[in-house]
Amino acid sequence: MKVSCHHIWINGFLLVLSFAFYSKSNAQVNLNSTHVSTWHTQMIQPAFMGQSDGIRAFASYRYQWVGIEGSPMTIYAGVDMKLPIKNSSGGLLIAHDRLGLASYTSASISYAYTIPIKKSSLNLGANIGMVGTILDGTKLTTPSMNQPIEDPNLSLKKESGFRANIAFGIAYIHPIFYVHTFVDNLSNFKTKMNGLKSELRIDNGRYLGIGMGASVPVHEKFSINPNFLFKSDLVNYQLDISLSSTYKEKYSLGIGARGYNKMSFESLFFITKVQILDNLEIMYSFDMIFNALKSVNHGSHEVSFQYIIPKKYISNRSKIVNHPRYL
Repeated sequence: MKVSCHHIWINGFLLVLSFAFYSKSNAQVNLNSTHVSTWHTQMIQPAFMGQSDGIRAFASYRYQWVGIEGSPMTIYAGVDMKLPIKNSSGGLLIAHDRLGLASYTSASISYAYTIPIKKSSLNLGANIGMVGTILDGTKLTTPSMNQPIEDPNLSLKKESGFRANIAFGIAYIHPIFYVHTFVDNLSNFKTKMNGLKSELRIDNGRYLGIGMGASVPVHEKFSINPNFLFKSDLVNYQLDISLSSTYKEKYSLGIGARGYNKMSFESLFFITKVQILDNLEIMYSFDMIFNALKSVNHGSHEVSFQYIIPKKYISNRSKIVNHPRYL
């Protein structure tokens, strides 16, 4: 069979990506999102729940490495608010991530408790949920001969497995800056699914995150916003760093960089945010790839929104009074 070099490369990429995701040690399942590292950090840091004055709804779509078949695709959405319990906030989160022949879907709830410290606060947060993983073994074939992969740990059928996930975070929030740290998959539950001849046990690994950011006013209309996020499973690590400028608290434009280790520079990204209505913001980012895949893809795109229902609209709703004869 004559197969083009491009076809061989693409199938090889899918195999490597799938094996990397399902390797027994430290499989990467943490959300890889430019907007999570800059604007929607509450997706991975439960201590940031309920930071708006109302109900905050947000969602994002990320298409990574455009032009490569089976390239990563991420969708997430959530809603959070302050709870009618003293110093408490909560939220609901969902996410779907596809990487080659593998995908996972998660749903979770988060809770945060705020300890006021003058104008600042110390926030403690926890997140608990379930993660479902699917591996489509029907597409596991060799790059050149299109023959099934014969590995006792990998099924040739579509298999699925579930695990619980627990995360914990701490954040110190000042009117100008914040610093935070979190641990994801704290209990390190394994994902189990059927293999060809034996059970496949996936060790997803624990993840540590450390971040900081600020909104530094430089003029009555302008502010500078540096942002830093470091994530690691104590084997590999990823660093996102960005700098943006905001005008009238409505328009933001910035640049950032992402890398995985001292030998790899993954991408340079450009970010922008526009407040198109009083309570609605639209965000967009483009990643220019600089790693080994740069010659076969057209970068990564991500678009998201955030909408806030102000507290006054919620609290000012008319109260229902029961009629004494019609309860």
